[in-house]
Amino acid sequence: AIDPDLPLRNGVENYTVSIPEVLPGVPAFGDGPLGGTRVTLAYSSTTAVNEALERELRAFTNRTGIRVELLPNIDFDLTAQLGTGEIDAVPDIVGFTSQDWFGDRAVDLSNYLLIDTLRADFGDYLVDLGTTDGPNGPELHAVPLNLVPKGLVFYPKNAFAEAGYEVPETFAQLVDLSSQMVADGRTPWCHQWWSGFASGWPGTDLLESLTLRVGGTGVYDSWVDGTLNFASPEVLEAARLAEELLFTDGFVRGGTASISKQDWPLVLLNLLDPHPSSNFAGPQCWFVHHAASMISLTGPGGGAGDEIGFFMLPPVVTGDGPATTGSGSMATALADRPEIRELMSFIASPRWGEVWAGVDAAGGGDTFFSVNRRFDTTAYSGVPGPDTQRAQPRTDEDYAIRLAIHEAQMAALERETWRMDASDMMANRFGFWTEDLQPGPFLQAMLDWVDQEHPVERIFADLDAQRSANR
Repeated sequence: AIDPDLPLRNGVENYTVSIPEVLPGVPAFGDGPLGGTRVTLAYSSTTAVNEALERELRAFTNRTGIRVELLPNIDFDLTAQLGTGEIDAVPDIVGFTSQDWFGDRAVDLSNYLLIDTLRADFGDYLVDLGTTDGPNGPELHAVPLNLVPKGLVFYPKNAFAEAGYEVPETFAQLVDLSSQMVADGRTPWCHQWWSGFASGWPGTDLLESLTLRVGGTGVYDSWVDGTLNFASPEVLEAARLAEELLFTDGFVRGGTASISKQDWPLVLLNLLDPHPSSNFAGPQCWFVHHAASMISLTGPGGGAGDEIGFFMLPPVVTGDGPATTGSGSMATALADRPEIRELMSFIASPRWGEVWAGVDAAGGGDTFFSVNRRFDTTAYSGVPGPDTQRAQPRTDEDYAIRLAIHEAQMAALERETWRMDASDMMANRFGFWTEDLQPGPFLQAMLDWVDQEHPVERIFADLDAQRSANR
C-alpha cells in the first residue's frame, strides 16, 4: 500500500482527489490539487501487455488523482525519432534503455529531485548512468524505472541436492561440475538463443557476464563505450571461457549446433521434473544462464522457487565479490508539469514498485526488481490487497527466490560491480536489430560464433571493423 500522506512537491502535504473507483475494493478520494490531470508514459516492455505495471500506475492514480496513460510498447525506431526530434508528439515520460537519454528533449530532473538522496538510494553508478553533460554542467536525465539482474545460473535445486552436487564457487569449479554431470550420464547445460529478429541476445548476455568477471568494471566500461575492442585480450578470454560451456562435447542439450535454433522463452522448463510439455522424467538439463525475469516464464506455481534455485555466475578469480549485469528501463521526462514531477518523484522513491513487485508477470508484463536501497522487500511476497488484486500470497519458496535475487543485485550495486547490459548501451543499432528486422552486428556475431562459422578471433575483428564504421 502507498502512504496516503506521501508529500507533494512545494510542501503540499495532505491531499485527496475525486476520481471514479480505480481498483475494485479501493474507495475513491476527495478533491485535490492534481486530481484530473494526465501523464503519458511510453514504456519499452518485453511484452505487448503490461498488466503488472498498469496495476502499479492505477494505485498511483488512486492515491493522487493523476491519470497515467500507458502508451503502446515503444521500440528502437520510436526512441530514435524522439531523440532526433523527427516527431513532435512526444510522451511525457519515456522508459527505455538508451545511451543519450533523448538528448536535448530530456528535462533536467535535478531541478526537483535531490541528487544526494538519489545517490544514497541508488548508488553512484546508476545516478551517473542517467547523468549527461549540459550547457551549464551535469544534468540528470534519467532514474531507474525497472532494472532486472542478469548473469544468473538457474538449476533444479531438489534434484541437484539429491544428486549430491554443490553450488560451485568459481568458474573453474562450474566447468568441473559440468564435466562430472556428463560422467554421471547427465546433460549439464541448456542454451537456447533463437529469438526472431533479436536472435543471439542470450549469447551477448553470456559474453557480457564473463567479460565483467574477466576484466572488471574498468574493462567492461571501456568495451561498452568503444575504447576497448572485441578483439582485445580480455574480451577474447571471456569468449574462450564461454566456449567451454558451449562447445564441450556432451555439455549442451541438443548439441552445440542446436543452440541458435532453439527458442529461448521455454528454456527454464527443461529444469522441471517432469517437463510440463513432454512429461519427460528428470531434468532435461541442469544449468541455464539467464536473466532474473525468467522466473515468471514458468507461470504462477510453475516451479520458480519451489523447484528452481539459482546462483550468480561464479567469479573467474577466487575471492572476487559479486558482479552482475542487468537490463531494463530508466525513466526520462520529456516535459515539465506538476503532475509529471509528481510521477517522476514517485518513480525515484523507495515506494515505487511495491505493487508491481507483488504481481505475477507471466503473460502480463515484465518482472520487477527494485534497485532502491530503501525498498520494502516484503513486497516480493505478493501479500494480498486491493492494489495487487491478489487473492493469495506467493509461496514461501517463490518469495524466497525473489528476495534472494534482489539481495544479489543489491550486493553488486553496493560493491559498484553492477553494470548495464552492454549490447543495450552500444550506440546506433550495433547491439540491437536492424531497420529491416534482422539481428544487428553484435547479435549476428553471436549466432555466427555459436554456429562455428568462423573462429572467434575473426568474428570479433569483423565486429570491431563494423563498429568503427558505424560511429
